[in-house]
Amino acid sequence: MLFTFQGSILFMSNIGDSRAIMGSNDSNDSMVTIQLTIDLKPDLPREAERIKRCKGRVFALQDEPEVPRVWLPFDDAPRLAMARAFGDFCLKDYGVISIPEFSHRFLQTKTSSLFLPLME
Repeated sequence: MLFTFQGSILFMSNIGDSRAIMGSNDSNDSMVTIQLTIDLKPDLPREAERIKRCKGRVFALQDEPEVPRVWLPFDDAPRLAMARAFGDFCLKDYGVISIPEFSHRFLQTKTSSLFLPLME
């Protein structure tokens, strides 16, 4: 995850299964959290579509139904739980990419400077 500021605009790039949040004050001057990015999991529709187009498979094991994973088309391996990753050479031909997702956010005066990358 990478962050950079240009004036009051925050630019973010994200890859993998991590997310960023920020703290901001609401109208009552209470701190609230705002999720800035999403985990790039393989079951997100646009991620799953790309993986399946490249002949990769996306499914969760019965004993881990909440963890969708990427699988090779011909083998029950390697079971990667993210749709984008740096250095995953085994699945790069099957839809796992190393291209980050880019986004931006205009920061308000009530925004604090707390940005946290979170990983599961």
